[in-house]
Amino acid sequence: MIKIKFITTRKDHVQEGFGLLEATAAALLSLLFVGIGANLVLTANLYKIKAKRNDVMNSLIRADIESIKYRSTKQNDSAKCSANTANGFASELMGKIGADSSNIKTTTIKILGSNYILKRAANSITDPNILPLSYSFAAEAPSGTSQSAMTSEYDLTVQIISNASLQCP
Repeated sequence: MIKIKFITTRKDHVQEGFGLLEATAAALLSLLFVGIGANLVLTANLYKIKAKRNDVMNSLIRADIESIKYRSTKQNDSAKCSANTANGFASELMGKIGADSSNIKTTTIKILGSNYILKRAANSITDPNILPLSYSFAAEAPSGTSQSAMTSEYDLTVQIISNASLQCP
């Protein structure tokens, strides 16, 4: 019978596995990447909420302006072409939409679980053919806080010109 002898070398100081320093560095690096990833997801969700809020706000304001413009197409009194600010096209349109300096139209909207307030107010008329309106959009004030204390997130001023006034000489 033949004997086969295996020659092995003995290693007295062989390290196997990871040391404490490597394991700590790997854990910290993993935590850093998870933290950055979570931050990116959170930021993306916040921008998504803001985009949804802006979209709803723009749609509401656009719809209101379009309804006012539609009402302005019904004006056709040519006697108002030479009118002053008290009885011109803008004053008539202001009366049709129920907007004057004391009447502020307020609409409460629920967007993604939060209440927001859209306000429309008429500014003073300086031109008998142009109706100036201002819109403000803000988060609803918490209960127990006055509505005047809330800060507006968006302010918009528009000027609506009646179609009939464009036909004046």
